[in-house]
Amino acid sequence: MWSRLATVGLKCKSSKIYAVRLKLLEVEQRGPSAVEEDQMASDKERTYGEDVLERLLHEGDRVVVNGSDVHIKTSTPHWRDGQLDEWLAARTEELASEESAGPKPGLKMLLSILFRPEAFLVQLRDRATKYKMSAESDSSLDLADSTITVTSEELSLSGDVRTLWRYETGDSTARSRPALLHLHAGGFFVGAPDGQDNFLRYVADRADAVVFDLDYSLSPERKFPHAVNEAFAALRHIHAHASEYGIDPKRIVVGGGSAGANLTAAVTHLAAAEDPTLIAGQILMNPVLGLGRTAPAGFTWTSEDFPVEDAARAQVGKIEEPRKSRAMRVMFDAYRGRVDADAEPLLSPWLATSFDGLPPALITTAEMDALRPEGEFYAGQLAAAGVPVRTLRYRGVLHETGGMFGYVPQAEAVAIEVVKAIARTALGRGE
Repeated sequence: MWSRLATVGLKCKSSKIYAVRLKLLEVEQRGPSAVEEDQMASDKERTYGEDVLERLLHEGDRVVVNGSDVHIKTSTPHWRDGQLDEWLAARTEELASEESAGPKPGLKMLLSILFRPEAFLVQLRDRATKYKMSAESDSSLDLADSTITVTSEELSLSGDVRTLWRYETGDSTARSRPALLHLHAGGFFVGAPDGQDNFLRYVADRADAVVFDLDYSLSPERKFPHAVNEAFAALRHIHAHASEYGIDPKRIVVGGGSAGANLTAAVTHLAAAEDPTLIAGQILMNPVLGLGRTAPAGFTWTSEDFPVEDAARAQVGKIEEPRKSRAMRVMFDAYRGRVDADAEPLLSPWLATSFDGLPPALITTAEMDALRPEGEFYAGQLAAAGVPVRTLRYRGVLHETGGMFGYVPQAEAVAIEVVKAIARTALGRGE
């Protein structure tokens, strides 16, 4: 009954939650405390070397998926099919051995996924206000070289007041910097901007960009299209107030992972219809692009595309087709409500009738993620419409690996690719 629920951020093993970590929430500003500043030196110690990063950035193979190139990236020179990345395997074992700080779910909570699925999601989210529900997402390092100022403001978006966080270097001399609007992951029902805090600090530092992070409304209380409308309204707000933020309105990128990537894709379609100049680029990390049961013509999903070594099966878990997954259905149905996801491209962007006018895209996928084929197929759809797209598949990693920033090299490699994508906006859209 308990699947891996990777996009939820919940790790289960033998029907028990073993990776619940205590989370102290900051409500005002997410800057480092005095104690955290004293620990920064040790915090910045990567578990991998620069040679590994160089291999991920500059080496690799290439395959063609749906008519578009996909660059295959590996962390070691000698690779076996079905191998789990060694840094991911080591960190996962380390975290699994740690004692959980959170309570175990009771029978009532376990049964609610069957009979009251939306109540089940709310219970998970309520626990997340006190506990970090993924060891991985609480397991990252601050690798930014500069001091990052983190501030927030309250905005009225689509009828609700939401928080827009802002990351930027305090010593930047750039008068008109690029910007990234980041939309967090969490299956549409859970998650918060601080889940990718160190990743965003790194991008703000390396790209010398202003990075925004929207605390959008969550399901099941706020169903589609609430989060999409909020994200699009936030984009228009940032664009309209570019001079106040010190950013170039022609260099705004929108991006996110998993559910956040779905929202990103939806926002790019809205912008293409209303004003294509609102967005200079899109970043889709491990995207979910189909929330219904229908796939585009030509798409196939087969378990044969996901070889896993016997030694890695316990850590990888079952890789199940998303449209047949009970866990996925619970999340997707809670978000879409009564809207038919097979007839609404803002829920299932890969079912759009046109991809013309969309901004250049960076798409990253994880080899052992059931959503990988969707992202790579969508890259082909974009390319066929003349949209510049760069697609990278990282071998031996999982959907949620990005949360291990600083511990697993692929997470930093993705961040560097994001920095490069932001830098390319200086060349003009479509370059």
